[in-house]
Amino acid sequence: MKRDVDRYYLAIVVLLMLVLPLASLLIETREPGLALVGKWWTFWAIGVRLPRDGFRTIAPSYQA
Repeated sequence: MKRDVDRYYLAIVVLLMLVLPLASLLIETREPGLALVGKWWTFWAIGVRLPRDGFRTIAPSYQA
């Protein structure tokens, strides 16, 4: 059971920190640059992942 949870968490982290920012960058290709990469990485890695983890932490079904 623990290995399934670890795989799920790893998949979410990889998606939110690598795959989704790169996909967003490819969709919005107006002027590729470091600012655009930073914008999408910040949105997915910080703007989506951290609130998701916070809600998951306080949800009753996840409490020990």
